[in-house]
Amino acid sequence: MKIFDFALITDENIDPDVVAHLRRFGFDVLDIKESGLQASTDEEIIRIGNQTRRVIVTEDRDFCRIIFTQNPEFTGVVYFRPGSFFSAYHLATLEGLLESNPDLESPFFITAERQNNKLRIKVRNAMPGPSAD
Repeated sequence: MKIFDFALITDENIDPDVVAHLRRFGFDVLDIKESGLQASTDEEIIRIGNQTRRVIVTEDRDFCRIIFTQNPEFTGVVYFRPGSFFSAYHLATLEGLLESNPDLESPFFITAERQNNKLRIKVRNAMPGPSAD
């Protein structure tokens, strides 16, 4: 699958310009702030994302810790490593990620980081969490 095959859920730290940009690319985006869910814990966002089959887009590195230590069920995470408070910085990172359009198998964890005008993308497949039977 490709990133364009997934619906997204954007964490509260994702700038509205980035959310709008994702929608212009044709993504179905559930934004935490617009939905009035900004007080949700990271675990709740993971649960919502899993229940709705959405990939979480975040700048919060706690998602990495939760995913790889608690092993919850999830669809995917795109983690933009922070480095700027300017939306243009994250838009450039987003565009680079979308251009690279990596092959993905759910569940996955993508780290996208921009350093010195170079984009580094790391894709990790994760083991699915325990079954919710």
